Amino acid sequence: MSLPRNIPSAAISVDSIAWIGLTSGRLPLATATSDAKLLTGRQKPMTEIAMLFAQIETRDGHRGLGFSYSKRGGGEGQFAHAAEIAPALMIDANQQWDCPTAQRMCRTFEPLNLIWIKEPLDCYDVDGHAALAATFDTPIATGEMLRSLAEHRAFIQAKAADFLMPDGPRVGGITPFLKVAALAEEAGIMLAPHFAMELHVHLAACYPTDPWVEHFERLEPSFNERIETHAGRMIVPTRPGVGLSLSDPVRG
Repeated sequence: MSLPRNIPSAAISVDSIAWIGLTSGRLPLATATSDAKLLTGRQKPMTEIAMLFAQIETRDGHRGLGFSYSKRGGGEGQFAHAAEIAPALMIDANQQWDCPTAQRMCRTFEPLNLIWIKEPLDCYDVDGHAALAATFDTPIATGEMLRSLAEHRAFIQAKAADFLMPDGPRVGGITPFLKVAALAEEAGIMLAPHFAMELHVHLAACYPTDPWVEHFERLEPSFNERIETHAGRMIVPTRPGVGLSLSDPVRG
C-alpha cells in the first residue's frame, strides 16, 4: 500500500494507541421485531439487540468510536433471530468458555436443537468435554486441534465427543486420519472433518454415515478444478488422487 504524497511515512509511525475501552451493551426493543420475517414470512419476537462498543484514543489525542451489531458471545435476541432463519445451526465456541460458562451456555442452547456445539472448552480438556456430552442432549463436537491418533483415542474412550473433527494434515495425513475414523466408527461417533475439504471429501466418503464436510470458497482459486456441490452435498471427484491440481499462482 502506498502512502499519500503529502504525509511523511515517519509521521504515521509516531502515533500509537494509548487507551482502549470495550463495553458490552443490550438495547431493548420497544416492539419485538425480526428481520427474518423478510426471508421466511415468519416472525418470532426479537426483544433486544446485543452490541459491543469500542472506544479508542491515541497518544496524539485522536479518538474513535465503533460498534458491532453482534458480539462473539451473542445474546438472547440474536439466538432467536438465528434460529428463525437457519434451522440447521451449529455453534463454534472456539475454546473460549470455562466449565461453568460451558454448562450455562449448553443449558441455554438446549431448546434450539443445535447440530452441535463445537469446542466449548480447551481442546485438550477430555474430562470437561465428557461431562458436557454426558449431561446435555446437544451434541458436543471437538478434535480439529488434535495432532495424533492417541489424542483422538483419549476423547473417544472417554465418550467426550458426539462429533469428532479430525484434521487430516494436522493429524499426520491420510493413514492416521483413517485410523481415527475407524476408532470413531467402532465407538459410534459421528465424523465431521476439519478444513481441507479437497482432501476430506474423499475421506468422508469412506465413512459409513454421512459426515459434515466444511466448504471454503476462498480456497477455490488455489486449484484448477472445483469441488462440485449439489443440494448441499459435495460430489466426490473421480479424477486420480485427490482429484485436484494446484493453480499457476499457487505453484509459482
